Amino acid sequence: MTNPFKQPQNIWKLNFPSYFHMLPIFEEYFADITDNICCYEISSKTVESMPDDLWRFEAYLENNIDIDTLRKKLQTIAPHWEFSSEITLALLEDIDWAKKVQENFSPMEVGDFFITNPNSAHLCPEGKNKIIIEASRAFGTGEHQTTQGCIEAIDSQKNENYSHILDVGTGTGILAIVASKIWPNANVIGSDIEEIAVEISNLHAKTNDVKVEFLFCDGAPRLENKVDLLISNILAKPLIAMAEDFSRIIHDNGKVILSGCLHYQ
Repeated sequence: MTNPFKQPQNIWKLNFPSYFHMLPIFEEYFADITDNICCYEISSKTVESMPDDLWRFEAYLENNIDIDTLRKKLQTIAPHWEFSSEITLALLEDIDWAKKVQENFSPMEVGDFFITNPNSAHLCPEGKNKIIIEASRAFGTGEHQTTQGCIEAIDSQKNENYSHILDVGTGTGILAIVASKIWPNANVIGSDIEEIAVEISNLHAKTNDVKVEFLFCDGAPRLENKVDLLISNILAKPLIAMAEDFSRIIHDNGKVILSGCLHYQ
């Protein structure tokens, strides 16, 4: 399986404006080219997004592409799109973006948890469950909405009794650590296709004094026991690719928490 998280040597940033109602067309087209897509609002007169609100579409590519060819293709799939002349493509500075983002993250409260870097650990409010995540080359500090949503979903299950828990695509190990904090007697496993993620996750497990086994493997791991809670916050393509594996390793009465998909997916 191709690793969707490993930072390529070169990253090209493509961006252009679009009306809100056209975004799904571009999202679907670029989903076959890259998993790294971002859309954000430029202007609107209402709280809810309206079809003709102006948005910006961004895609991050591993390879340079011909703008003229792309422009013709986008005009074909979106004939009423007015902004073909405003497409830009630029090679980004060679920076470890995962580490840069995480170095700047601030402490936050998500459910019963206080997620922080080591320097702000002393700010943890009384009664909150502290989780320390250091800046690293693996993704997952808790800042991203998908991570926060998963933490909230895991926390909502705290009155259930889970004994075998698996976090696929564990990144920094944050979701597996959250699960271990809630169910300290459970057998919690985190897996990732990045060796550095497994290394970092093991360090975070020690820092947070939890017992979690982290595995390096391509795709879903082969386990001795079926799991009764499966968590995976990655991307739509690898989730689809692993769907059959998930069905084999999840208990008949087990529950699944999945995240990392765009709206149209």
